[in-house]
Amino acid sequence: MHSGGSWWLLDFEVFGEVQVPLYDVCHFVRTCSDLRYGAGRRATAGRWIDRLMAGGAESEACRGTIAAVARQHALGPREVVGALAYYLIDVATQFHKRGGPRWYWEPHVLEVKRLAEVLGAGVDLERLL
Repeated sequence: MHSGGSWWLLDFEVFGEVQVPLYDVCHFVRTCSDLRYGAGRRATAGRWIDRLMAGGAESEACRGTIAAVARQHALGPREVVGALAYYLIDVATQFHKRGGPRWYWEPHVLEVKRLAEVLGAGVDLERLL
């Protein structure tokens, strides 16, 4: 896709392959958010989970997209958090199992660790999602 004077590769590697509610929308939204962050555009935080919680136009767009698909599947807030956790854990597992250098898989593992910290701190993700 060509946008803003640059070519962008859309990652459909696992699109439709995993049959878990919200998996594809989480992958799409996270990839879009990561591209914005990686392109040096003003992102609110480094980890995707932090960007979802941060507020502002980007996080509202991400959360709104996830919420719209969740409504189509008749999922409540608790199920949305569960699907988000499943997605992050599954992606981290896939990247780690592929092997390769640490820089390749570590960001995904750290994202799962950050989610665990957020949930352990009692942050009400259900309210946000």
